Amino acid sequence: MLKKIIFALVLVCTIVSLSESQITRKRRDGLWWNALDDMHKTNYLIGYTKGMKIGAQAVLDSYIKGSRCYLNGKIDIEDISYKINFISADYMIYKIDSVYSDSTNLCLMLFHVYFLTLQEALGAHEADLYATYELFRRQDCDKFKTFKELEEYKLSY
Repeated sequence: MLKKIIFALVLVCTIVSLSESQITRKRRDGLWWNALDDMHKTNYLIGYTKGMKIGAQAVLDSYIKGSRCYLNGKIDIEDISYKINFISADYMIYKIDSVYSDSTNLCLMLFHVYFLTLQEALGAHEADLYATYELFRRQDCDKFKTFKELEEYKLSY
């Protein structure tokens, strides 16, 4: 019982500290990421990765069990989940920090950087990664003419 209480207190403290930090920026990009400390980055990545696994399973469950789509999806999900288990949060933080250390990448959305960092860790070809970075830069960054515009950008929700 004491363990449950301690766990609940830690969870509440984590949630409060997340809401108190500079996470008020709703756009999850390099400016938001760079404002986080290592604990918050680790918590975010663990939660994001778990959410991806849960979401993938939910999509898989929408297929008819035993169908070709279901079986192919199950194999892919199991494969990527297995591989992700060998990539540490510290490594992902280091790689994401490296991407965002280049000011031209600050406007990239975090889910794009996460995807590219994961692909790199899983052995994607450098030329493919470069092309995808360029695509994501066009999608995420072209609407901002200056760094000040990016800093002042507010989402509509």
